[in-house]
Amino acid sequence: MKKLIAMFIALSLVLSACGGTPSSTPSSSTPSSSTPVSSSTPESSTPVEDDAEDISFFVVPMLGSNFNSSEDPFIFEDFIAELDEDLYTVDNSLEEDEGFVIYTMDAATYHDMMDLVTAAFEMWIGEQVDPELGLYGLAFRNDFTEFDFVVDAEVYEDEEAIDIAFSLMSVMLHSMTYQLMQNVDEEDIAFYVRVIDHETEEVIEEFDAMAEEEYDE
Repeated sequence: MKKLIAMFIALSLVLSACGGTPSSTPSSSTPSSSTPVSSSTPESSTPVEDDAEDISFFVVPMLGSNFNSSEDPFIFEDFIAELDEDLYTVDNSLEEDEGFVIYTMDAATYHDMMDLVTAAFEMWIGEQVDPELGLYGLAFRNDFTEFDFVVDAEVYEDEEAIDIAFSLMSVMLHSMTYQLMQNVDEEDIAFYVRVIDHETEEVIEEFDAMAEEEYDE
């Protein structure tokens, strides 16, 4: 878990250094029909038994406190905060040393909450699309573990244009948190990316962020 927390910290520091939000508020522009904002509605694959009496999961609080802002309001803990306090318990005894807290609730409450989280996360992903920043589409598959970023190739390859990189890191942080809440084992957490040229539809690059390996085509 410490390796995963270290990745959260590193990404959060980078995002904070970038100012916490992209250089402009995402526009309402809709990509062309050939460039989906999102795809493949997540399947119900929470790795827990339906008849479990209690379900526990990890949350990294720094995602809400150090990264999100008024222009990026998607904070996982907000969904927990909306629950009645008697419906869950929180163990923060490991927060200082390990960097995460543990929430526990009954299975019915957990699944109802995760349905809301999943729908909100899908909507949030769609809101990241902004052609003015060079991001023309953002599609996801397999419970938010695989993503296609459809971009302006010239903007993407410009080292001074950080907005697409910011969006990628932002989506990665949220994807990792979502998987933790799904009780995915740390070694099984995945974040695979394909970057696609919106004009030619060719794959510019693809990589497995968790394996730290790149696959250039």
